[in-house]
Amino acid sequence: MKGDLKRYGRDRRLHFLAILLGIAVNVALNIAPALLGIPLYLDTTGTIGMSLLGGLFPGIVIAVFTNTVCTLYEGQRIYFGCINVLIAVWTVWFARKRSFKKPADVSLFVLVAGLISGCAGSAIQWWLIGDPGNRVMTLLLNSMRTTAEPIRFHLFLILNILFNILDKGLSLGIALLILHLIPEEIKNRIRNGGWRQNPVYAMQARESAEAGNRSIFSLKKHITLLLLAISLLLVTITGVIGVRVHFQNSIVERKDRIQNAARFAAKLVDPDRIDEFLRDGESAPGYKKTEDLLYEIREAAYDVRYLYIAKIDGSGSTYVFDLDDKTEYAGHANADDDLLGYEPGYSEPLEDTLVPYLDDFLAGKEVVVETRDAWGWMASAYYPVTDAAGNLVCYAGADTTFDALVDCTKDFSVRTVLILISFFILILAFGLNMAAIHITYPTQAMILSIHDIIDAGSDQPKLDESLRRIRAIDIRTDDELGGSITPSATWRPARSSRSGASRNSRKTPRRCRTA
Repeated sequence: MKGDLKRYGRDRRLHFLAILLGIAVNVALNIAPALLGIPLYLDTTGTIGMSLLGGLFPGIVIAVFTNTVCTLYEGQRIYFGCINVLIAVWTVWFARKRSFKKPADVSLFVLVAGLISGCAGSAIQWWLIGDPGNRVMTLLLNSMRTTAEPIRFHLFLILNILFNILDKGLSLGIALLILHLIPEEIKNRIRNGGWRQNPVYAMQARESAEAGNRSIFSLKKHITLLLLAISLLLVTITGVIGVRVHFQNSIVERKDRIQNAARFAAKLVDPDRIDEFLRDGESAPGYKKTEDLLYEIREAAYDVRYLYIAKIDGSGSTYVFDLDDKTEYAGHANADDDLLGYEPGYSEPLEDTLVPYLDDFLAGKEVVVETRDAWGWMASAYYPVTDAAGNLVCYAGADTTFDALVDCTKDFSVRTVLILISFFILILAFGLNMAAIHITYPTQAMILSIHDIIDAGSDQPKLDESLRRIRAIDIRTDDELGGSITPSATWRPARSSRSGASRNSRKTPRRCRTA
């Protein structure tokens, strides 16, 4: 018994070591192509090999942690973990249905794996990251001399699929070669290292599956749906709350930045020269210098799109300074007139969104307004400019738009989902694997053995065989199931009724003897 436990412990350690080696193989084969910019990744070699050898859960573990480790030298790789997971699922499913001994089956596996990686990888690379991702692919696209984005994307998709078919063919070949070099005894120990009972071979697994399918809603289905529902609920709640909190915090931060920009601009402007700036405009001494300083404030506060100084009263707004749009100020030629700021002295009626705050403006209070109109979703902060006596002279205003923030939040949500998908599948696979090892398989094995005992009836040889099988299950889950049946349990056949009767016939009750 002690020797068996030691062997089981060594097998589990070997199983764990094989997973680590699978991750190491993926990372090691990926480093050179990644550094050279070659569109070959080879980061599914260990995933395919361990999926064939150890099953789905070890393959998913290797897939997820491979991309996590690769993020250390290529930050975008974490978003492609879900593709590696899909390759693990495809490998296990294909291995159960077909063989890798026929060239036609190998070609089918490589083709489908290349399509999965090529299509999913192209969508992530192009629409999320925004570039082909390596020098060779960029040179190939540029050599085709087309600038239309739809055409470039479809060319990139075709090239990426072709390279991924080649990549998956090489990965499969290396994985099969490694598996061929591993001794059969070591492979069996790796396969069996994840079990907490006597390994379930092909016939036993088939019998267990059939036992689970006898009921309309099996225990395995119950556990699968329960874990799936809980995992989806937690991931959804966490994701929605996380995105919402991130979005709200970003809005608050942007409002703080435009308030600080307006406050800084108000302190920069000389209130005693406002009337002179309105009268003489850009020809007034010091006007251009003040305007340049306002541009520097706006450029430093990168969330501020518009920055201006204006007099606000009941008749409307009269602009003293109104900076050109950021895109025009950055040097774009032939700027649209809408991008140019108003000239000094330009007046316009007070906007409808500002009318409710007119009393605050006249009282010289700081005002923050959030609006949704034809200009988009915006926020504006106004800070009063006062003279030495504390009299209101004008306002410094700063605007920001939330339209770009909405796009950033969508991008953040997509990136979060791509990361969560990999770990969601990993957690789900872990839960199902533990439930199968600790609950489903031991329970099904014992049920099958009990059915054999019932079917045996009074047939003593069949009863003996059934009880030997139930002892051979060897459950090592360290729980109620593991403690119910152990290899050390002994069984002695019951004595026949004939021998019992003859023995009892020799023992006469005392009362009968004295009668």
